[in-house]
Amino acid sequence: MTIRFMLNLCLKSLSQYKILVIRMGRWDSDDEDWRGWKDGRYDNRYAGTNRHRKYRDPYKKRQTKKIGIGITLVAIIGVFGFLFVNGIFEFNPYNLEKSLQNIPEDISDTAKTAKDIATETSDKLQETVTEQIESIQEPTSTTPQKVTPEYHTTMYVIENRPVTLLSNEKHNLSSTYLWKQLEGEPVKLSSYSAAEPTFMAPEIPDGETKSIVFRLTVNDPKIGEFIDVITIIVNPVAEPLQIVTKKSPDELVQYALEQINEDRTKNNLAPVLLSYNSAAQIHAEDVLEQRKISHWMSNGEKPYMTYSRLGGTGDVSQNVGFSGFVNPEECTNYNVICEKIDPFNSIKQSEYSMMYDDASSDWGHRDNILRPYHTHVSLGIAYDDYTFVFVQNFEDNYLVSDTPISVTGNHVTINSELKSGSIQNIGIFYDSLPTHELYLQHYNDGYYEMGDTITVVVPPPPPNSYYDQPTEYTLIEADRWNTGSSVLIDFDLSSVLTRPGVYTVGVWVDEGGESFLVTSYSIFYKG
Repeated sequence: MTIRFMLNLCLKSLSQYKILVIRMGRWDSDDEDWRGWKDGRYDNRYAGTNRHRKYRDPYKKRQTKKIGIGITLVAIIGVFGFLFVNGIFEFNPYNLEKSLQNIPEDISDTAKTAKDIATETSDKLQETVTEQIESIQEPTSTTPQKVTPEYHTTMYVIENRPVTLLSNEKHNLSSTYLWKQLEGEPVKLSSYSAAEPTFMAPEIPDGETKSIVFRLTVNDPKIGEFIDVITIIVNPVAEPLQIVTKKSPDELVQYALEQINEDRTKNNLAPVLLSYNSAAQIHAEDVLEQRKISHWMSNGEKPYMTYSRLGGTGDVSQNVGFSGFVNPEECTNYNVICEKIDPFNSIKQSEYSMMYDDASSDWGHRDNILRPYHTHVSLGIAYDDYTFVFVQNFEDNYLVSDTPISVTGNHVTINSELKSGSIQNIGIFYDSLPTHELYLQHYNDGYYEMGDTITVVVPPPPPNSYYDQPTEYTLIEADRWNTGSSVLIDFDLSSVLTRPGVYTVGVWVDEGGESFLVTSYSIFYKG
């Protein structure tokens, strides 16, 4: 399309030039003086004699001038064509053809118009070519465009400790970095052009903080220039972490109890009462101190052992929640921004996790919260700035008396009112004496269970009858076995106390065809 248009343009220009030349040969008067032409032929006699010089010279001069203008037009058109074909600039074909159609027919007007057009076009062409050459000689700059600072970072550090400045964004390996301190006490960076320079946090007066602001300019060859504004908050040396505990039914304990009973009520279960047994609190403090979530105490005790040692006589089932940082030193020694513990929020999150996000524990925590036989719960809450521990010891207290179980020597007595149901059987479980070595072996088990079954306590046989002794465990005949709403059972453990260990008495009650433990009372026997 472009070549065809250019050919048509050149032909049309040549035709205009031909018309112009033919018109130059026309006479100017009626005396049929052709100024060198006679009867359609060129006659040297008229063109070359002095007699006709008055005709020849003006004609030759005017003819030469007009021919030069025509040649100039053709040359200009050729230059335009060259520039157009090489893409330096473009013509508007419609406007050009319209201009050609308006070329005047009068010879004098044509000559004048052509000269003006040539002069004007030449000037414009010179300007256009000059601009194109300048644009070629001055290549477009590849300097990345600067962007208004997009990132603002805050870091909390401790006085008199090394600090590593970190960019908010990771950039290309070929990126360049430029650090500049904007505010605060002057400090010296290890490098002002490194990606992660270091400096020593200044010392500050007690009870105060200091703010130091840096600007990092990153020049990334791929995505441009970015600016990070980094604020360093320098704090005094932190006080030693204080374990904050709650050992009474204060606001936190009451709030935790409300969360538990709200979940039980939603599932049409009776609320549990608050127990004041301190085993849950001691366990929470132990977990916080060890920084390891576990059902085992660091002294090797299982939950029912600690519960019994601290006066518990019912059965206990434990949940443990842990949130925050296992190693809070990260929050004080290094450049880690740690969120401080909100105990109310942590209680709510722990309860929610055990109820609705417990698949990893096969929903054992949820089942424990919603167990219908629970009557009480003792709560342990221990936390510091960065770690929170929540212990729930659910209790089944069906033996209702001040001292439902008592031990005298090797003799055990169960004397109590029974809340509901009936005594089904009594068993004795054996565990090794607790030690820290046992804790180290089992703290990460994620569960606990009763020890080995070694004895079953049975009612005295009818007169003139006896029990066959099984091979898996030992039968002990009770001295007294009175059951009903009031329970009185006596038996002697001497026959099974053969080695040091923890002997736990388990009492099962049957209620509506369901059998469950109502007592897991541990006796520590050291031989």
